[in-house]
Amino acid sequence: MRIYRDPIYLDKDALTPIANSFGIEVDTSIEVDTRDLTNKKGGFDAGATIPGTSIGLKGNLGGGTESEISQKRTVTAHPGAALNNLIEKLQEDKSLIYLSDEQAITKSALIEIESDWKLSPVTDQGRILNLFIEQILQDPNNIPKEIPAKLIQDALKPRPADENQKLIFIRTNESDDDMTVIALLDSEWLVGNNTEDDLEEDRTFFGIVEAFKPKGKVYSLEKHFTRGLNRALRRKLDLKQLCNSAELSEEDLKFHGPLVVIKVIAVYP
Repeated sequence: MRIYRDPIYLDKDALTPIANSFGIEVDTSIEVDTRDLTNKKGGFDAGATIPGTSIGLKGNLGGGTESEISQKRTVTAHPGAALNNLIEKLQEDKSLIYLSDEQAITKSALIEIESDWKLSPVTDQGRILNLFIEQILQDPNNIPKEIPAKLIQDALKPRPADENQKLIFIRTNESDDDMTVIALLDSEWLVGNNTEDDLEEDRTFFGIVEAFKPKGKVYSLEKHFTRGLNRALRRKLDLKQLCNSAELSEEDLKFHGPLVVIKVIAVYP
């Protein structure tokens, strides 16, 4: 029995090159041109099937002269279908990692994790930091010593629909021995009217391993929240001061191993 995964989050930009490498097209438009001639009785029966689909075209036209009819149809492969085909292919090839297995976790491996998830508090703090950095980028020569109160107030308001926010999710561990899993997402890829709240609790996260840290090693979200800053400006800024201004400490951005960090491609129930 084939299971259809209906994504509530789908990063099409991340999905497309991976699916293409397996010969799976995403959002590929297929233009079909069918031509038929009228029959001897003056009637016309057109019948065609669009390649790669089960869609049939039929029609009957009257007329007393012979003529050629040309019809064009465009079919688009939905990214949700491409996602399902990709996961089925990965399962067939046994190249999909599951944390419950004894498989080694390596960087850039594709992984599927079904678990309970929760939105990390660092998400909202990171949003304040991102907004502050955007303000600095508008005028790098005028770096304020602290985040303006109005900017913090604006950040605490509901996020505008056109604003992308970095979302950090943490897997809810059942025991202290469970490996920590950090999931990195972007709100712009939420499907339909779904929000970050819809990603919590029991969900399956499918993505690519961005980092794996064994016990004793540390992973920091610093670069994740300061993307867009060039090296010169990064050196000029005091990260500790930035974090303190956002009521965030450098330690809040650090997670200790053993842990795996995944860049999420899709989320589905």
